[in-house]
Amino acid sequence: MFRVSCISWILQFATVLLLPSVVMAETDLKSEVKKPPERVWGKPVEGQRLSISAEKRTYCPGERIFLNICFQNVGQTDVEITVCRPLGVFEINVLLPEGKPAPFTLKGKRSYDNSSMGSMSARVVKPQEQICTDIELNRLFDMTLNGKYSVTVRRIVWKAGVFQRNLKAVSNTLEITVDESLDRRQK
Repeated sequence: MFRVSCISWILQFATVLLLPSVVMAETDLKSEVKKPPERVWGKPVEGQRLSISAEKRTYCPGERIFLNICFQNVGQTDVEITVCRPLGVFEINVLLPEGKPAPFTLKGKRSYDNSSMGSMSARVVKPQEQICTDIELNRLFDMTLNGKYSVTVRRIVWKAGVFQRNLKAVSNTLEITVDESLDRRQK
C-alpha cells in the first residue's frame, strides 16, 4: 500500500514539474517549423526535371556551401534512374564571376576522376516523386574568389529504361555570391 501511494505521489510530482516543460518544448518546436521555399525547376525533359537551391545566396569566403539537388518525375509512368556518387550522376557546372568554369578543388578532381568507380544501382521513381541530395559545392569547386557564381546541374535522362546519353534534364540557374566583406576572420 505504501509503495503504491509513494509511486503515485512521485508520478504526480513529476507531472507537475515536467509537463509544463514538455508542453513548452512542443510549442517551441512547432513555432520553429518553417515552410520550405517554393522550388524553381528547370524545363522537364521526357517527364524528368531538376531543381537546385542553397540555404542562402551570399556566403563569406571559406563558408560551407551546400547545394541541394532535387530530381522529380513529372511524367505519367515510373522512371528508372541510376544512383551512385553525385559526380557520376550529375554534371555540375559552376561559373566563376568572370564567366569561366570554376576549377575543381583537389577533392573535386579526385571525386570526378573516381566518379565511375564504386557501387551503382538503379532506383524506380514513381510519378510526382522527388529525390533530393545535398553536396558541399565548395569542397568540389574552387569558390574562393569574391563575386557572383552561376551554378547549373544536368542529369542524363533515362527513357523507357534506356540510358539517353545525349538527352539531359537541366536545372534552374542558381546565383551564389561570395562576399569577402562578410568574412568573420577579418573582423
